[in-house]
Amino acid sequence: MGKALAKVHAIKVPGVVPYYGSRPPWIGEGRPMFITTAEGQYRARDGVTVTVPRGFVTDLASTPRWLWSLLPPHGGLALASLPHDWGYAQGGKHGLLPKPWWDALFRDLLAITPDVPRWKAAIAYLGVRYGGKGGWVNGWHPFTPGTVPDWKSLGEEAAHG
Repeated sequence: MGKALAKVHAIKVPGVVPYYGSRPPWIGEGRPMFITTAEGQYRARDGVTVTVPRGFVTDLASTPRWLWSLLPPHGGLALASLPHDWGYAQGGKHGLLPKPWWDALFRDLLAITPDVPRWKAAIAYLGVRYGGKGGWVNGWHPFTPGTVPDWKSLGEEAAHG
C-alpha cells in the first residue's frame, strides 16, 4: 500500500438498518435502501475528514440489478459507498468538493476494504466515475439527515442509535 493510500481510513463506520420510507423518484421500489443509525467518519488521502451523519439514507452501492450477483449493493462495497453517497448528496447541489474527489475517496476506500478484489474495485470505481453523473447533479437524499419522522418505526437498533 502506497504512503498516500495508508492515510485513507474508515475512522468510525456507522451501523445501517433497512429503510422503507420516501425515496427519490429515480430509485425504484425494488432497490434496498438503508439509513445510518450513528455518525460515521472517514479520512481521505489528503487528510480531509468526511462525517456521515446519523439518519442519512442511502442505497449503498448503486449497482444496476443485473450486476448484483457480481457487485451486490450491500456487500463489500458498502464501506466505500456511505461517504461517497454522502458526498454526492451534498456536493453536487452545494459545491463542497468536486465529483472526482468523491470518486477518488470511493476508490481509495475500496482499496483498503478486506475481501474486495482489485478487479471488483476497478469495476465499481469506473461505474461511479462514468455512470454517477445523475446522482451528482441531482443529489438524492429524501430528507435532511437526522430528521427521520419516526425512528421507532425503523426498529429497536435505529431508535437507540
